[in-house]
Amino acid sequence: MSIENRRIVRVKEVREEAEKVRTLVFHDTQCAAAQPGQFMMIWAPGIDEVPMSVSGISKLGEASVTVEAIGEASSALCGKKAGDEIGVMGPLGRGFSFHHGEVVMIAGGMGVIPLAFLAEQAVDHASRVSFVLGAKTRAKLVFVSRLQAALLKAHGDLIVTTDDGSVGRRGTAVEALEGLLGARRPDFLYACGPDVMIAKTLRLAERHAVPMEASLQAYVKCALGLCGSCCIGSYLVCKDGPVFSQAELGQMPGLGLFRRDSTGARVPLRDSIRP
Repeated sequence: MSIENRRIVRVKEVREEAEKVRTLVFHDTQCAAAQPGQFMMIWAPGIDEVPMSVSGISKLGEASVTVEAIGEASSALCGKKAGDEIGVMGPLGRGFSFHHGEVVMIAGGMGVIPLAFLAEQAVDHASRVSFVLGAKTRAKLVFVSRLQAALLKAHGDLIVTTDDGSVGRRGTAVEALEGLLGARRPDFLYACGPDVMIAKTLRLAERHAVPMEASLQAYVKCALGLCGSCCIGSYLVCKDGPVFSQAELGQMPGLGLFRRDSTGARVPLRDSIRP
C-alpha cells in the first residue's frame, strides 16, 4: 500500500456513540472489503493523519470508523458532519482469523471497535460467541446495543464491567474473563484493548490452554513499516499486525511494560504487569 492509495471521500453519516465518540460512515469500495481487525489511515484535512480500526462495512460499499476525541486530529474528525471530506488510506495490516466452535472476545475501552465488527461476522463461523466488555464508567461504553444484537444470533453472553461499578459488574474485564475461563473452556479467544490488559489476557489464555489472537494499539506514523515508530520487539504493529497470534505475543518482552511515544522513546506504563 503506497501513498498514492490515499483517497478523498465524503462523510455520508455521523452517529453519536457516546460522549466524545462518533462513527463516520463513508462510501469507499476498497475499505468496504476490509477484514475485522484491519485499520485505515484517516486524514483530517489541514491537521493530521491518524490510524483507526475499521468499525464496520456494508454490502453497499460503505465503511466506517469510530473516533474518540482525544487529540487535535481526532477532535477535528469528531466534529465532521455529513458532506464533509476526509482522506482515507487502506485497508491496512493483518486482521483477525475466523474460528469454529465457541469463541470469546474481550475488549477494553475503545478496543471494542474492531471486535464488534468481528463479532458480527463471527456468527457465520462460530457456534457460540460471548463477549466481555470493560470500560472505566457507563459513559465510556460503546456499541452495547450492537453487541447485544450480534450475540443474540450467536447464542452468546455479553458481560459488561466498569471500574466504578456504574453499570454491569464492578471490576475489570480481565477479572470477568478469569471467571468465565474458570467455568468453561472456549475454543478460541480474541482480545483488543490497552497493552496491560492484553498481557494479562495472554497469561490467562496460557494458563487455561486457550489459543488466542490480539489486536495491539500503538503509535502509528507511516503505516507502511518504514519509520519503526510502532515496533514492539521484532514486530511492527502497522505491518506485521495489528493482529498477532498467541505465539507472536509471547515473543514480545515489552508487552504490558512500556509504550512508545511520538518520538519513538519507551514510556513505562503506569499500570504495568510487573509484580
